[in-house]
Amino acid sequence: MWTCVHTPVTVIRPVGTRSKAAPRREALAISLGTSGGDAIYVADSIRKEIVADLSAYPQLVVIYLGMRVYRWRGLRTVLRVRSEIHKALAQNLDGLLFHESFYFSLLPLHIGLRQYWRDFDSLDR
Repeated sequence: MWTCVHTPVTVIRPVGTRSKAAPRREALAISLGTSGGDAIYVADSIRKEIVADLSAYPQLVVIYLGMRVYRWRGLRTVLRVRSEIHKALAQNLDGLLFHESFYFSLLPLHIGLRQYWRDFDSLDR
């Protein structure tokens, strides 16, 4: 089962430029008794940009794996697979850039992992 988890990304906008939401923020700021320009300046100056420079890895491979457990037998399978993955990670695999394990839910148990590999050849070895 393939699962995708999205993380929010914010973008820096030069101070003084307005987004589509700016009129709503300005109306809210005016209704709160503040000047609209100051409220927009504060909101825009707090935003941060999160960008990954992946130019060093033009053939980057990202893998998402997930498993949902409904029965006790499935829990045993998850624990076995998890231990095998951790044994493989202990070998410091060449080409593995990052590994992350996470839980989507506890009832029913739904776990996942995400791996970033340099290229498909290093994944295949």
